[in-house]
Formats: sequence, C-alpha cells, structure tokens
Amino acid sequence: MWTASLAPRTVTTYSTGYQSYLNFLIRYQLCHPLRNHHQLPVISEILLQYFIAYCFSVLHVQCATVKNYLAGIRFVYLRAGIDTCLDHPTAPSMSRLQTLLRGYKKLHISSTKKRLPITYNILTCIVAALRNGVFGAHDDLVMEAMCSLAFFGFLRCGEFTCAKSFDPEVNVCIKDVVLHPSQAKCAVNLKTSKTDPFRQGVTVNVFATSGSCCPFSSMRLLMFVRLQCGAKPCDAMFTDRGGLPVARSAFLSWLNIVLCRIGLNPSLYSGHSFRIGAATTAAHVNIQDHMIKTLGRWSSDCFTRYIRTPEDDIRRAHSSMARS
Repeated sequence: MWTASLAPRTVTTYSTGYQSYLNFLIRYQLCHPLRNHHQLPVISEILLQYFIAYCFSVLHVQCATVKNYLAGIRFVYLRAGIDTCLDHPTAPSMSRLQTLLRGYKKLHISSTKKRLPITYNILTCIVAALRNGVFGAHDDLVMEAMCSLAFFGFLRCGEFTCAKSFDPEVNVCIKDVVLHPSQAKCAVNLKTSKTDPFRQGVTVNVFATSGSCCPFSSMRLLMFVRLQCGAKPCDAMFTDRGGLPVARSAFLSWLNIVLCRIGLNPSLYSGHSFRIGAATTAAHVNIQDHMIKTLGRWSSDCFTRYIRTPEDDIRRAHSSMARS
C-alpha cells in the first residue's frame, strides 16, 4: 500500500532522491558505507542544508528536483515511522530550508531548453516522411499511428508508450482501443495518467479528419495489422516489427530520426511537443479555451503556458491596436 500510494514515476524520483542523500553522506564520511542496511542513516536540519548545497554545487540539478528529493527522503522516514524536521512545515528548521531553496532557485541557471511544439503542419511532414519510408512498413505505420494519436489526443508521451517493460495493467493494450466505424471514431482507454493517480481511467476519442493526417484511419489500419499478426486483447497496441512494445526511449529515438529527415533539429523537440503542438494549433485556429481544456484534459488554465504565439500574430495584434 505504501508503494501504491505513489505514481510509478514518483517512486523512481523518490528512490533517486534518497539514494542521492546516501551518496552525499558516504562521500563526506557522514555515514559508513557498510552500515546495517535495515537502519536508516542519521538525518538532521544541518545535514539537509548541506545536502541542498551538495545538490547545487555537485549534482547541478533543478530546484524543483531538490524539492522532490527532499520529499523522497521524507517518504522513506515516514514509512519507517521516524519523525523528522521535514514533517513539520511550520517549524523554524523548515523555514530555513525553504529560504535556502529560494536562494538556490535564484542562483541556479536553468539549462532546460524550451521545447518547441509539433504543430499540425509539422505532423503532416512527419507522416509524409513515414509514408515515403523511414524504418520499414510496419514500424512506419506504428510511428504514424502513435504520432497522430499523440497530437489529436493531446497525449503525454508516457500515456501511449511504456517505461522499460510493458505492463498490461498500465499501458495501452489491444482491448483498450475500440473502433467505431459508423461514427468514424477511435476510443482509447488510458488506464493511468499524470492527472489520474487513482487509476480511474479516462477515454480519449479521436475522430476521422479530412486532412492528410487522420488518427482514425491510421489506428484502424494498425489494429487490422495487429490482429492479423495474432495479437491478443492484453497485448501491447504499439509494437515494433520484432513484436516488442514500443518504449518511451524507442519512440523518442524514432522521433529524432524523422525530425532530422524533415530538416528539423531534434534537440529542440521532445515527446511532450505533440501535446504542446496540439494546444498551439487549437489556439491558432481559434478553438475556444474551454474546448482546449476539454481536449487536453486540463482542470485549470495552465494549458495557456503551452500555447506558443507566433510573432506574426503579435505583429497583427499590434497593428489592430494601432487602428483602434
């Protein structure tokens, strides 16, 4: 139940945070490496302050990452029934740690690159390249279906790929994809996602389009191919030509190759670029905000930070203001 209380990626982040704390203690001889593994190392306010400084000067991680590391450390001790200074948010010790983190954030120069959106125009170029042949007939079809679904479904990369190994209880299976030919609709059941920690599941519908990129058509064709290959209901929907489920790393590798093929710099894009591009494209064609929120399953107006405004739109806005 302790493990189930966290999302899988949170478990990984917390484990990394706690391991980083152990490495810090061992590196500076504050903890013996051969200690009893059933006994948690010492923890105190001053050690956490030095750990924050260690993250800044040695690990060079983002301030938000340090906060997650501290949360991970707290979780480990909380599970062991040990009360720490991290459990008292109003205590003076936490105020000192928060002050250090504010200083950390001001001093740390972010190296995070701003991800560019994969808009509909870029998606059409990706699909055209795949249809001309990049990885082979099967993998090209799989990639086309994944990209089209990611864009029109406003999906996060982790929602349609698997991490390291395929889990039918988490990842998209054959049975999770239902085609409705009479409605020209493909319904995809996402069993888990970032905003669904209790795994209640959500259905994402994508419809046929009149454009060159049609998520319904590509998903229908892929479903036909998968069933022809003898795929069972609990098998992965997206597999490579060798039958292996497409992992996040494999999808991103494919994406980089295709982006290079169409003349774009892959370092400026990521798996999340489809979700950003979908929001940007929707705003560009004047889809109302409440519909963008619905399409992207946002519960707040945070989607606005995904929308990239072209300079031409700003130029036209200024011209309109001058004519008022």
